[in-house]
Amino acid sequence: MVYVHKTFHKGGDDMSQVIEAIFENGVFRPLQPVEMTDREVVSIKIL
Repeated sequence: MVYVHKTFHKGGDDMSQVIEAIFENGVFRPLQPVEMTDREVVSIKIL
């Protein structure tokens, strides 16, 4: 299990969100729903 730190811009302010995810078959998969669009690019930081 890893924690994914997502940083994004909303209204000019930097915001971040920690998402619990699992890495399987070469892909990080969130363990709960996330508010993102398909193919959205994010930076992942493994804590």
